[in-house]
Amino acid sequence: MEEAAVHTADGLAAEPMLLAVVTIAVALIVAAVLIAKEMRSGKEKQLEFEARSSEAQLNLQREVESKRLDLEEKREQRKIEEQQHRAQTDAEMMALQRQTIEASNRSTAAIEAMSRLMETNNARLEISQEGSRVLGRQMQDVHATVHTIDNNVQEIADALFK
Repeated sequence: MEEAAVHTADGLAAEPMLLAVVTIAVALIVAAVLIAKEMRSGKEKQLEFEARSSEAQLNLQREVESKRLDLEEKREQRKIEEQQHRAQTDAEMMALQRQTIEASNRSTAAIEAMSRLMETNNARLEISQEGSRVLGRQMQDVHATVHTIDNNVQEIADALFK
């Protein structure tokens, strides 16, 4: 095989044009191999870039979805808290209304008791007034009797001393 290479080199040295063609052909083959290697490397880099890009995009989508889920969870938690707050407020309002009704009922009962007491006192007052009128008439009768006795005693005394 070495001999064939030597004869080929001798033949190429004798023909400079053939040497130039072979050299250009070898250069083209080397260039084609290097270009193919670079293209393969470029495709690998492109695939790697696309893979990283896809991974980054997937991570971004996961992050966005995670944040959306967090927001929804927080929104649901706020809704639950608002419902609990409304329920507590409603319970407090109902308790306050019950207390108001109970206080109103006690006030009504107290007013009714006072009304009955006033009616009783008015009835006693009327009885007392009637008793006072009777006593006043009796006093007038006693006064008239005492006055009559006084007049009679005076007449007797005037008659005795005259």
